[in-house]
Amino acid sequence: MRQINQVFSIRLVLFFGIILITMCLEMYRSTCPDSDWKTFAESILYTTSGLYEFLSCYCFPVQFLINQADKVAEIVYQTKWYKSKHKAQSVSLMILLGQRGIKIAAGGVVNIDFITGLNTVKTMVSYCMFLKSIDIDSEESQTKPFL
Repeated sequence: MRQINQVFSIRLVLFFGIILITMCLEMYRSTCPDSDWKTFAESILYTTSGLYEFLSCYCFPVQFLINQADKVAEIVYQTKWYKSKHKAQSVSLMILLGQRGIKIAAGGVVNIDFITGLNTVKTMVSYCMFLKSIDIDSEESQTKPFL
């Protein structure tokens, strides 16, 4: 796992940052009142395809790997290794290693799993709403006369 984290670490942090910012801006662009149906459709299509790529290519496979690794200790224990004639040291070592769990991190900062994917979507929507509220506030201040 250390080698996987080292190889993909920087690339994943950059990818997460780029995806977060661009999809947030696309969501905002689709909700602008002056956008036409073509701009709306492009923004929704881009946001949907970006989310699909992000979740299906990164978050779901890593979560599946984590779930399978978490089952190792349980499966090894259920094999009735204690009835075996071989030494049980290697089996007990497998049980101990299976309880450690697997974590794939982007940049050593963000763990990649399904929870991170959902938090990323939540953050994108929050940023989009923040931009929308700033836009509404700026429109209101432009329409009020200065006294």
